[in-house]
Amino acid sequence: MASDMLSVKPGQKCARCTQCLDNSSYSIIYTKNCESIKEVICGICNIVEYMDDYKKSGIITTRIMMEASLAKYRFEEGNFSSLREEYRQFYLQNKVPLLKVANDVEEIKNLVDKFEDKHWLPYLKKYWNETTDRGHIADSQNCTIMMWGSAGRVLITAEEPADNITMIFSDYVTTEEDIKKYGNMTQRGGIQGINATKEKAVDIMSELIKMKKIKFHPKESVKLAGL
Repeated sequence: MASDMLSVKPGQKCARCTQCLDNSSYSIIYTKNCESIKEVICGICNIVEYMDDYKKSGIITTRIMMEASLAKYRFEEGNFSSLREEYRQFYLQNKVPLLKVANDVEEIKNLVDKFEDKHWLPYLKKYWNETTDRGHIADSQNCTIMMWGSAGRVLITAEEPADNITMIFSDYVTTEEDIKKYGNMTQRGGIQGINATKEKAVDIMSELIKMKKIKFHPKESVKLAGL
């Protein structure tokens, strides 16, 4: 378990590469029971660990998804000037897997768009805006679907025992005046979080899209759409 919320001591070094953690991002790794700190590592050692886990398992995590998106932007723009040298080397050394993840995420995002067109915009958005309950739940053949939202954003998580993907949508109702000013703003959903292989995420999203209708009902135990 990692956290970036606590401060480190002046001059403290990364437990793995021994670079000084002053003025650097870092993560605090806790023991499994979270009762004590196992080690404190720098940001690059942290993301290297995430990448090593991905290479072994093929599981796309939210952190790897974010790094892959940043990497794709960097490579497309050819802009590495603002990066510290160790991050530039990380991107260059892991270009192939990072771009693969970015492309896989784009494929999953296309399915999220289809979910938005079939389920969110036609009826779930209305269901959400008319209810006062924040936590909702529904079931498909193979997964549990949870919905939770606040401040204009709604999260929908499809979860199986070992895999999950969370989508995010806007509950804003577009007016004709909005469309005249800004164009068609109806489709604004995306991926908020993920912990699944690309193949599993595609299977989950495909199952949801095939459903004729998703029937949610309020459930107080649902918090932050399973996050």
